[in-house]
Amino acid sequence: MKSNSLLLNDDRVLIRNNKAFLAFVVGLSVLLVFIYSYVQDPIPFFVAGCIIMAFAVTYSFYITFAMFFVLVMGPAMLFLHASVLFTPILFISFLFSYQGNIRDGFKMPLLKPIFIYMLACIPSFVNSPQPLIGIRDSYNLVAFVLVIVMVRVSMKTPKIITYIFYAFIAGVFIHSVIVDYVCLQTGQRYFGLMNVFYIDFAALAAIYSLLFFFYGKGYKKILWITVFSIILLGLILTQTRNAWISFGAAAGFLLIFLFFKYDKFKLKRKLLISTFLSFVLVAIVSLFIVLYLNPNFGRRFELESKSISKEKLDDIFGQSSLATRLLIWDTCYNAFVAHPVFGIGAYTFKHTSAYYYTIPKNLYKFFVENKTPHQTFIEVITETGIFGLVFFLYFIFCLIRYIVRCLKLKQGNENGLRTLLITWSFVYIIISMLMTEAWLYGQLLMWFGILLGLSSNNTDIINATDKEAAC
Repeated sequence: MKSNSLLLNDDRVLIRNNKAFLAFVVGLSVLLVFIYSYVQDPIPFFVAGCIIMAFAVTYSFYITFAMFFVLVMGPAMLFLHASVLFTPILFISFLFSYQGNIRDGFKMPLLKPIFIYMLACIPSFVNSPQPLIGIRDSYNLVAFVLVIVMVRVSMKTPKIITYIFYAFIAGVFIHSVIVDYVCLQTGQRYFGLMNVFYIDFAALAAIYSLLFFFYGKGYKKILWITVFSIILLGLILTQTRNAWISFGAAAGFLLIFLFFKYDKFKLKRKLLISTFLSFVLVAIVSLFIVLYLNPNFGRRFELESKSISKEKLDDIFGQSSLATRLLIWDTCYNAFVAHPVFGIGAYTFKHTSAYYYTIPKNLYKFFVENKTPHQTFIEVITETGIFGLVFFLYFIFCLIRYIVRCLKLKQGNENGLRTLLITWSFVYIIISMLMTEAWLYGQLLMWFGILLGLSSNNTDIINATDKEAAC
């Protein structure tokens, strides 16, 4: 009988018998990404990339997806981010490989509210001073949907879902080692090759490591707590309180949830209690180590506790991310008042804020120009108005309801681990949206799309397991 999955048996054999080619393509892709981040010469990068993609696209979707994943985990490049720009190539490879009904990929509960929100963004361009830029950058949402559909169709087995999380942790771990080394050597804030996107990825990877630690046995527990500690140290060294709050809240809710649902997820309460105490201890020890090695670490936070009247304006605004956010939000408020219903154009605030600021021009130039609002819901209501915000909140409501439904499914050891990895990613993302707008575009949005595709497949796996057990 012919399979409806993305890769037929013959294609699986083709990949298995050509591991050397797969390793070569992925390895060369990784090398090109890192070379580009330092050389910044697009011509050889573009030529070499085209040659690799020509082979990969027609050879196997999985190889092309591996290249896409490297871009998601690699340095931030280009105005839409390389991973977003790569999605049409990934989709072409998908069409080469897929031999079933493409509508199967759209059978994902959360796609409907996503499509509704995308439609709600369209009226915002009527008021936009630069609608073409907004339409261009709105391709982020198109890429988001494409990734969900492709992952939904192709990543259907428990093993491949787990491997994707392994790959994610491995990528963040490499970045964390670099961040730890540079920060401890220089005493400066450093976000690694991924720039600020590293922060939320590190927080997620720390949560994933913690979950693998819960379900690990023997030496694996030592491995995972080591990985967790190195990633957590990197997160601390970035000196980014927003990520600390998001991570602390998500990890705290996780431990509280599992404390009451430990039996359902095949865990022990003693392990959870000891992990919580160890988690607090590791955080405190790491902070003291950092303060000892870098006494200037606390300087940034001390400055923010002082009142503006006691400091020079340039000193305060130069050190305080909160103060700069207030200047940005003042401009956001002006933009919202100008067009409260439909907004000023999706993805356009950073390009059109000059039309709405009322603060002194020098402050605008230094702290607002070419900046995003740094908060998801403020960005949404500013750019798409009350109309867009209502449908975005509808999507968030559907996502929360979906999380609850997933957690209510019957869980075993492996199913429970995968469910927690996926659902607590969404818990973190929702919390993080209160602190940052980065989940609306680029690498973070692409990982969000991968997670949504995996979540639907994981639900299918659990339901199929229940049916087999009932037979």
